Amino acid sequence: MRTVLLFFLVLFYLHAISVAQEIGHSHSIHHAFVENKGQWHDQVLFKSKFDGGNLWVQQKKMVFHLQDYSEMHAIHTASKDVVEMPELRQTVVHLNFVGANDITQIEKSHSTEQYYNYFIGNDRSKWASDVRGYGEALLH
Repeated sequence: MRTVLLFFLVLFYLHAISVAQEIGHSHSIHHAFVENKGQWHDQVLFKSKFDGGNLWVQQKKMVFHLQDYSEMHAIHTASKDVVEMPELRQTVVHLNFVGANDITQIEKSHSTEQYYNYFIGNDRSKWASDVRGYGEALLH
């Protein structure tokens, strides 16, 4: 059962990426695996954005944060002022790899030309600069 669930979640993620490419929203920055240089919780290795959410890659786990922005898009295209904030629907799916070995080596390739800077709050230990995204990250 877990194998079937894993298969369908990975299939869903790949489908989301392929749909985004078909409608012209594919950018090297959009689907890159952005490395964690201390700007997020320690367990996060990479974050990847896709249309409809984010994928967080962690030790022995992938977290899919799926978001429905249809209400937000409706507000942006509305011709009148909107007073009330819409309710955004979202789901978080944790895909745990029970019994998996620890990741001891990461091979990153296809670095993006652009980089990110994260200056979050006043705590300098949470600041990260020259954070790169990668088209591919192999976890060993």
